[in-house]
Amino acid sequence: MLSAGLQGAGGKSTPHEIQEVARLKSIELSGHASAGVTEELLRQSDLIVVMDLENYGSLLAKWPEVASKTTMLGLFAFSPQVEIPDPYGATKLKASEIFDSILEAVRGLSDWMESNRKGQTD
Repeated sequence: MLSAGLQGAGGKSTPHEIQEVARLKSIELSGHASAGVTEELLRQSDLIVVMDLENYGSLLAKWPEVASKTTMLGLFAFSPQVEIPDPYGATKLKASEIFDSILEAVRGLSDWMESNRKGQTD
């Protein structure tokens, strides 16, 4: 599993305020640096997950051929939601709520992947 974004070529570290909120959720981002999406990365991906409609639209505008393997992260949450906002620039309280949404959706995605993996090996 890899993380990449549409904003620039990458190499930026996670903002300190976001690291603080993530740490309270037992997520360590101090060593994380952003990475940019590439055509090669998309071609190699079995599943592409985005957090919001803006990124979904931008991704498909540039690479329409990946539409069939692209979905929204929030749809995997136990209480599905189409969009999960970016915590960047949010207050600490709002960022904490966003991290909760991300964690819930990632757990749901993990459960979905595990059930599909088991279905393939049965």
